[in-house]
Amino acid sequence: MTIYEITIITTTGYPYFTKLIKEIPEGVRVYLRFFDFSYDREDEEQIEMESMFELTAGLISALFEFSRAINKKIFMLEFQSKKEEREKQNIDGKDAEGNTISETLITCSSETYLIHNSIREKIKLIYNTLIVPKIPLMTGDPLLTPEVDRIVEILDDFKARENFSNFKEDIKEISEEMLGEMNDYGLEAICISTFDLSLIETFGNKYSLEDLEDILRNLPQISAIPPFEWIYRQSIYEGKEIWVYIGNSGVGITEEHLGEKLFEPYYYLLISKFESYLGEFPAKLTQKFNEAFSK
Repeated sequence: MTIYEITIITTTGYPYFTKLIKEIPEGVRVYLRFFDFSYDREDEEQIEMESMFELTAGLISALFEFSRAINKKIFMLEFQSKKEEREKQNIDGKDAEGNTISETLITCSSETYLIHNSIREKIKLIYNTLIVPKIPLMTGDPLLTPEVDRIVEILDDFKARENFSNFKEDIKEISEEMLGEMNDYGLEAICISTFDLSLIETFGNKYSLEDLEDILRNLPQISAIPPFEWIYRQSIYEGKEIWVYIGNSGVGITEEHLGEKLFEPYYYLLISKFESYLGEFPAKLTQKFNEAFSK
């Protein structure tokens, strides 16, 4: 599990729901990711610069006091300017066009290396199927225990992990064969992850799952990868440079809830020495793994 906490609030600060899924490991840098499902009031007047400075000062002060209270330092905030044309969101009540009016903000604490777009797709699935029926949140029904369990299952990729367990022995056999074949070329580990890059299993004797999490934490930000394509990035482990190859398998599971569907492909990872050259091996591994998953 690499998504540690989820919180659902309104833009007015009403605390609708929070769930600590797993304690954040000590000394680990995490992201607090924001997902905005609120109505953008385009007719509101622009805030004057003096008022903007006062708001910014208040925000910084509040965040400083908050971070000190929970013993978690804040090092950086990232802002994104509004798009000229925003995608229509479901919005508390109804607007003139009949859209449901929402003032919902969802945040989650997670590892920094996770693919943001993949997390966003999971959050959208949760919002559309489990949160929208509760709007307006200030007067809506609370989430029931089965609904909370469903949220945790989606965030934790329960279905993907369960599906992988059906093919684990075949994947393990292929991995051991390929590690032996590529050992002289610098390949050190083969891994399987979910589509947001949460690790499921690793093969090879050099790295544990905890070691691999440290390796991924040293990666630059990873964007979504097209199906069947691979990228490679430099990382560091115990002071030494290594290569991390990451590929989108193009095969996976379909997460479905109340008519909403989300396809979640597995990602394959290769860990190799910095001076290694794998050539066409990633494509070969994709083919063999995909054949195993299709049995």
